[in-house]
Amino acid sequence: MRAHSRRLGPWVSSFMLVAGTAVIGLAPPAWASGSHHGGGGGTNTVKVTNPGPQTSSTGQSVQLQIRAADSNGGALNYSASGLPNGLAIDSVTGLISGGPTAVTQTSTQVTAVDTIGGASATATFTWTVNGAYDVSYPQCGATLPSPGNASLVGVNDGILYSTNPCLGAETGWANGHGLQFYANTADPGPAYSSHWPTAQSSPQQCTATDSNSTACSFDYGYNGARDSFQRAVSAMTNPSINPAAVTWWLDVETGNSWETLESAYGQSSAYQANDTAALQGEVAGLQSEGVSSVGFYSTGYQWTQITGGTGSTFGADQVWLAGYSSQTAARDACTATSFTGGRVSFTQYPSGAFDADFPC
Repeated sequence: MRAHSRRLGPWVSSFMLVAGTAVIGLAPPAWASGSHHGGGGGTNTVKVTNPGPQTSSTGQSVQLQIRAADSNGGALNYSASGLPNGLAIDSVTGLISGGPTAVTQTSTQVTAVDTIGGASATATFTWTVNGAYDVSYPQCGATLPSPGNASLVGVNDGILYSTNPCLGAETGWANGHGLQFYANTADPGPAYSSHWPTAQSSPQQCTATDSNSTACSFDYGYNGARDSFQRAVSAMTNPSINPAAVTWWLDVETGNSWETLESAYGQSSAYQANDTAALQGEVAGLQSEGVSSVGFYSTGYQWTQITGGTGSTFGADQVWLAGYSSQTAARDACTATSFTGGRVSFTQYPSGAFDADFPC
């Protein structure tokens, strides 16, 4: 974007904020001005357009073009103070760019100085950086934080075949702020589940005579994902929200029931294959409902405990990494090798009473 453009009048200007692919124009501009008297008695004046309050999110790509004009048409140098960490201003063009790295609210000042006459002007505005957060049944009734550019809502009440009692309210909080869903997963086997498919022919053949097979585990995951999707549909209070149009995350944790972790089964290649098949069924179940973007939430340790490692099976699926102790550690983990080999999209860390998520 060019720093200066020809205008019909000396103070016609505009402001544009580019974040991702969004472009927002603000008009009319608010001006801050300053002047300098030259030796010949003339007055050289600089004016800066105040862009107004800014709101961003950690990890979000930001480009904010500061607009200023000099009454004599002279070149300007730009500087800024109070920028959120991760942002910087180009002294020649006045473009503020980068990615905020910390949650904050700061008073930002931008100054434009005439390189010859010395006249200057400053505009002051607030800049708020929100985090991305995930919420679910443990946050029921809590005052939720200001949502960022991604807001992840748990569908279940901690286990498959259940509903987060605050799903509708939390979805309303997230709507318009990058709503995404996450759902519990499991593979308890026929010994531990009343929902186990023992006579199901689709999408795979699960028979009563061979009830503990990869086909049955696949069907269990498939059924569970479709159940979670329908619970999300039923909880929607806003008819404009389409649960199939957002990203879904499959929550894979050792706290849920898995054949590899249950005493009736155990750590063997056969049960690891069953647990992996259940996750494949979960993906297929969401896809059957029209969901096109699916990823996995876990840690490398939990994933390996449950599946034994999946090689390239889920290599195309994005990952949300859990378990980092700070925002700095979470940000650095964006370059980590994921447990599936897929792209790391989020890393999770604690922020006050909530779990925050750094968008990679």
